[in-house]
Amino acid sequence: SSKSKERQMIIRAEDKCYIQQNIPSAVELMSGTSVNGVLDILFDFIMEKGFAAPDYEDYNATGRKVQRIYDHIYEDNVLGAEE
Repeated sequence: SSKSKERQMIIRAEDKCYIQQNIPSAVELMSGTSVNGVLDILFDFIMEKGFAAPDYEDYNATGRKVQRIYDHIYEDNVLGAEE
């Protein structure tokens, strides 16, 4: 579904920096308008690298960081766009 005017994705500077350094698969999408595409990659990254051993029920430091970035992108683009 293409909207009549696609909005540039809002990503906070420190979050963008973290993604560029740690999640290369999301970098190209960040410059586009596919918020869900970026969120999907962040979700996959958290599932793959974001849980602490030995039982993998709780986030490790990486998981907490990327979850915060996920929340920021969701809040700034999805929730903000609904107003």
